[in-house]
Amino acid sequence: MNTLKVYISSRRRGNGNCVLRDQHLSCLTFELRLEDYNTRELPATQELGFQPEPPQRNGGTGSFGKRRNKTHTLCVRCGRRSFHRQKSRCGACGYPSSRIRKYN
Repeated sequence: MNTLKVYISSRRRGNGNCVLRDQHLSCLTFELRLEDYNTRELPATQELGFQPEPPQRNGGTGSFGKRRNKTHTLCVRCGRRSFHRQKSRCGACGYPSSRIRKYN
């Protein structure tokens, strides 16, 4: 007789497949008899005519595809595209600061 023993637990803590929750050991187990269900063997991949391929992984995160807004615009003082619109500050010259941003 073919039987399948299934353990269901919400958290795997403790020994084996049982769960220790609030100082009580609780296990939910039941057995399924495979003869009770209509089962059939799936055909081999050669009979199907194709080989299953593993799922393709993309190169980046999906949130990178949504970046369509411009963060930097032209600076009125230096003319470079370094003025950050949200910060309201130029990364190249430091506008609107009165001192020009420079390093030796």
